[in-house]
Amino acid sequence: MRVPVAKSKIVISIVAATAMLLPASVLAMRCGTVLISKGDVQAKVLRYCGEPVQTNERYALRTGFYSGIGLAYNGPSGQSIKAKRYYPYGRYEVLVEGWIFNLGPNKLMRQVTFENGIVADVKTLGYGYHE
Repeated sequence: MRVPVAKSKIVISIVAATAMLLPASVLAMRCGTVLISKGDVQAKVLRYCGEPVQTNERYALRTGFYSGIGLAYNGPSGQSIKAKRYYPYGRYEVLVEGWIFNLGPNKLMRQVTFENGIVADVKTLGYGYHE
């Protein structure tokens, strides 16, 4: 069964418009033929993307959580219900590094954020520049 051309153009337009609405942070960064995305290590980024044009680092406090069974209570029909709860177990420090890559004047720059050496986020910035 063939889809009419007009309907297929509408579907393509809807998909393209939806893709544009995605925040830039969900996108990955391509270095050559390799895709850099959340969960990759710094060594991989350096190997395939080279040195960044700008870096910064800071420490941030994070709070860890563990799950446990909260208070049991009786539900509307009298059955016992146990609620799963999350309890904080303390704070810990993570090293947060931001690397900016200039991909040239015809491409968008990228900011890669690492937490303890692991890619946590990739953001798209404005157009690059001639070095």
